[in-house]
Amino acid sequence: YRGETYSPLIVFDIDRKDAMKKPDPSGAYRDTARLLVVLLELGIPADCIYVSFSGSKGFHIEFPSMLAGAMPGTNFPETQKAFCSMIAAEAGIEIDTSIYSTLHSLRAPNSRHEESGLYKVPMTAEEFLDWDLSQIKTLAAKPRPLAPLSFNRETINAVWELWRHAGQMTRDNTQRRQQNTPSVRGDPRIWDATWQFLINGAPDGERAVAIFKAASNLAHFESVDDLIRALLSRGVMLCGLPPGEAVGHIDSALRRAAEARLLGQIEFPPEP
Repeated sequence: YRGETYSPLIVFDIDRKDAMKKPDPSGAYRDTARLLVVLLELGIPADCIYVSFSGSKGFHIEFPSMLAGAMPGTNFPETQKAFCSMIAAEAGIEIDTSIYSTLHSLRAPNSRHEESGLYKVPMTAEEFLDWDLSQIKTLAAKPRPLAPLSFNRETINAVWELWRHAGQMTRDNTQRRQQNTPSVRGDPRIWDATWQFLINGAPDGERAVAIFKAASNLAHFESVDDLIRALLSRGVMLCGLPPGEAVGHIDSALRRAAEARLLGQIEFPPEP
C-alpha cells in the first residue's frame, strides 16, 4: 500500500535487555521516565499522555497526534520515526524504531503477555512517576480499565515545530534515496571499463591504460561519500537488497564515520 496513512496516536516503544540478552524492565523504566520528562518539558499536558507496561521488558508512551498537528500523508510512518527519534535523542535514550511502518501492530491495552503472564496495563503520566517498578508489576497482574485518550486536542506549537521539521527531513531523505537509487547496471557514472578493471584487473600490455582510465573516471566524483555510494551500487543490485534500504545502511555508516572523524576517533577496522 502506497497511499496516505495516519495514526491517531504517536507512540514510543522503550525496550531493554541486559548483557545476557534477558529482559531488563529496570533499565526500560528509567529510560521511560527520562523520555516522559522531556515530553512534559515540551509542553505536552500530563493528562494527554498514557504510559503502558508491556508485560515483559518495556514500556509504551503514547499521546494524541493532534498535539503535533499531524495529518494523513504518504510518509506518515517515516515522519513519526524521525519525530520520535529526535525526542528520544533529546532524552538521551534509544527507542525501537522498527514500529514505524505502515502495517506494524502494537499489543492492545490490557492484553496478556504470553510468556510473563502479565498484562499491558495503561497508566497516567502522574501514576507512572509516582509508582516504582514493583508496584507497576503488581498492577500488571490483572487488566486495568482506563478511559481512552481524547483525540480532540489543540496543537502545541513547540511539538508542531518538531513534527514539521521531521516531515522536512523525511522528504529530503526520500529525495536523496531516489537520486541515489542504482540503475540495473549499477551507478551509470562508473564506466563499464572501470567496473571490469575493479573486478578482473587487466592483462599485460593493457594494465597502465586500464588503471589510468579507471582513475580518471573515479576522480570525477565530487566527494568520497559520493564515490562510496557509486561503488556499492552494483553490489546492491546483485544481492537484491531494496535500494531504499541499502541507501539507509550506507548513509548510517557514512554518518558514523563522519562523527568519528570529528571526534578524532577514526581508525581502520580489521577485516571481519
